[in-house]
Amino acid sequence: MDIFSQKPVGIKAIFYTHPLCATSRQMHQDWLQFCADYQGLAQFKICIGQLPGGDTSANIAKYSQLTLSVKAAALQSARAAGVYLARLGEAIFDEGKDLSSMNQMVLIARSLAQKNPSVLDYSRFVTGLTSKEAARSLGEDLKKCHINRIHTLPTVTFTHQGKGIKLEGKRTYDQLAQALDRLMPGLKNERIKNRVTGLSEWSILQKSPAKLVR
Repeated sequence: MDIFSQKPVGIKAIFYTHPLCATSRQMHQDWLQFCADYQGLAQFKICIGQLPGGDTSANIAKYSQLTLSVKAAALQSARAAGVYLARLGEAIFDEGKDLSSMNQMVLIARSLAQKNPSVLDYSRFVTGLTSKEAARSLGEDLKKCHINRIHTLPTVTFTHQGKGIKLEGKRTYDQLAQALDRLMPGLKNERIKNRVTGLSEWSILQKSPAKLVR
């Protein structure tokens, strides 16, 4: 069972990003910790956008499998998508790997699944890579970015009962928490309970109101 659907409260948090976005890479651990602390209190999703000014037709084709791989992980859970995306960031920006080859993504997923079997199922990931569902999800992400006018990566949006907050650019854990608490006061205390009961142990390492399409 996906931990993010156990106690829905109508809040949706979306992280608009791209595996090749260096600024997003700097947010990965803050995002993972944020999701862990608020698990069950909000629904989380990673939405793939386009790199502003950097997505030529050639690059989109070359790295289409890279973005698709994130959606393949997302078919399992928001948690799997976040952890897999963070691992891709390590490989690309910290280790300098060229992930234009599908084989490299499969190897990364297999290694991650071996170390964190409760996070990512390797067989399901491989099946998801060539599934129509992953491709459809990626297409829906790009449409959502257009509708919600996502021009900056990373961007995080929160929506609840017709109200919305959009945070553009790199944000810290505290800034994410403050925005969510502002949208729905009282969640801070629930987040503290999550930490006290030890529910935040799944990390791989340890702006203005807006109407948004949810």
